[in-house]
Amino acid sequence: MNAGRRALADATLLAVQRRAASPLRHEMAGALLVPRMRLQMLRRQARAGAPAADVWQAKIDEVIAALDEVQCAQRSAMAWFEQKDEGALALGDALAHIASALGLAAGERGLRIDWRGGSGAQASHPAQPLALMLYAGFFHVLDHAPAGSTVAVDCVATATGAEVRWRFEPEAASGGAGSPPPAAADPVEVLEGDGVSALCARYGARFASRADGANLMLGPGGA
Repeated sequence: MNAGRRALADATLLAVQRRAASPLRHEMAGALLVPRMRLQMLRRQARAGAPAADVWQAKIDEVIAALDEVQCAQRSAMAWFEQKDEGALALGDALAHIASALGLAAGERGLRIDWRGGSGAQASHPAQPLALMLYAGFFHVLDHAPAGSTVAVDCVATATGAEVRWRFEPEAASGGAGSPPPAAADPVEVLEGDGVSALCARYGARFASRADGANLMLGPGGA
């Protein structure tokens, strides 16, 4: 890989990591809201007069339980990014996870993600590069999907490994031309096919952008 392609892969990697962290920030913000509200309630009650000891204990236990939920959310959110390269991950599990994680953001832009499985779902690949490549592929197709469309995703086994396929199905999610257009993506964050291709090539995979979606070709047992 020449210097230009390396620089393009590096820039794409940073963009993917930044964008992939965005849903996790929302999850953490939601998890922190509960203990914050409970602590605010405790403060109001304390100002109104000191509650009985058993009431204090019950309220404190509620806050501790809410903070435990925050810790669980944090562990779950970060586990995806902390997987080691040598750890294996089933392709279908990875695709299902990312399709679910990005579903809300896609819906806010008038798009829908439809994960459909496929014969390549059981193929195992090194977890960390697989996650990065799939996030990059998803971001690319969402950035270029026609307004109001469904992004259909499946994976098939091939003679040399597995292939992930993203396809646009126009107006399947919008219910017609009267639906509002999706919100414009941040132009700084839009992922172009050349950048995703350079990133995937770093891990020995091939990515191709198409007018009707994109394809990612993975080798046997990994990128």
